[in-house]
Amino acid sequence: MNAASLRAVRGQTHCTFCRGTGRETCTACQGSGLVQHQEKVRMNSMRHAASKLKVLLSLEEPKMRDDDWMKTNRCKRCHGTGALPCKHCGGTGRLGPAQ
Repeated sequence: MNAASLRAVRGQTHCTFCRGTGRETCTACQGSGLVQHQEKVRMNSMRHAASKLKVLLSLEEPKMRDDDWMKTNRCKRCHGTGALPCKHCGGTGRLGPAQ
């Protein structure tokens, strides 16, 4: 008996591709949620440091919170979560007889 006919007999089973979680690791950021382009990360952290220095020297009013610079480094594919819905089960974590 093949896997499809076993599912038809047994009913729903856990998705073997995502192991029942309904999520797959984002391949764009390898699950970190942040972009891996070092140049962009470096420029955003340098921009943040320069902004903090201007605030300390009273040259500028504070614009960003301390963690705001990281938001610009978030992965655009997974929106910073590090995971995407499983394309095999549609994010449910289960495979049914019809699938």
